[in-house]
Amino acid sequence: MWVFHFSILQHIHLRYLLYKKDLLPKKLVHFLKEATKQNILESDGGSWRFRHRIIQDHLAKHWVVEYSTREEEAVQEI
Repeated sequence: MWVFHFSILQHIHLRYLLYKKDLLPKKLVHFLKEATKQNILESDGGSWRFRHRIIQDHLAKHWVVEYSTREEEAVQEI
């Protein structure tokens, strides 16, 4: 039972860290539901996926460029 509670704390902490680094919206479920209303995502219970592979690929490329730039800036600050 202790492991279950620890997993929840890890999940909450990870979401907080990603929010602080501007990598995840604070109200994630609201964001995902809104994207579903806009027909960007499809929802199947508790999981979401992109409706179109082209959008997913485009955002993945943007993510790699953006994230690598942030990593380089963080290393330069040190």
